Amino acid sequence: MATDDEVLLDKAVSGDSNALGALLEKVGPAIEVRLKHEIPAKYRSVLDAAEVLQTTYLEAFLAIRRFEPKGVGGFVRWLERIAENNLKDAIRGLKTEIYSRSKNPNPYSRGDDRYDSLMERLIGTGTTPSGPAKKNESKERLEAAIARLPADYERIVRMLDLEGRPVEEVAKSLGLSKGAVHMRHARARGHLRKLLASMSLFYTGSP
Repeated sequence: MATDDEVLLDKAVSGDSNALGALLEKVGPAIEVRLKHEIPAKYRSVLDAAEVLQTTYLEAFLAIRRFEPKGVGGFVRWLERIAENNLKDAIRGLKTEIYSRSKNPNPYSRGDDRYDSLMERLIGTGTTPSGPAKKNESKERLEAAIARLPADYERIVRMLDLEGRPVEEVAKSLGLSKGAVHMRHARARGHLRKLLASMSLFYTGSP
């Protein structure tokens, strides 16, 4: 006979968001305790375990349909991997910010045309389209992809990449730590790449 948690997992994978929320409430606190010990001491003033867990929950809601049921234990391990990757993204962003702070208050936004800058960072140098018409089409599709992001991710992309705001300002505006901003920005860009790929926006430079 299936346990209560197994029933919740089956429902969650089938698209029941309430079941997923209930399951996360059960297994999340233990992951948060683990995260508190894994955040390096020098970053604890700019990154909180609860923020890592909150982003992990959001990613779980976005990806649960792709989870292959391997029992509740498998679900916990899957969630732990998401949390670990989120933590790595946050720390990587903080390190980049420290390194580039003297050169650029916002390490994400470059150049006058921020749409071109963002596209270049997402799909690689030399792959963005040339010419006014193609650039306009590229901007429109990028806008369409950004609009399909979860609201929290969309706000961060617009504020950092398109408005060129400093990380500190974005963090204060959204009520987040700087580490959380970096973490969610990395997740947002990952989703943008997938959305753009599905929209056939990876240009090769061919006519």
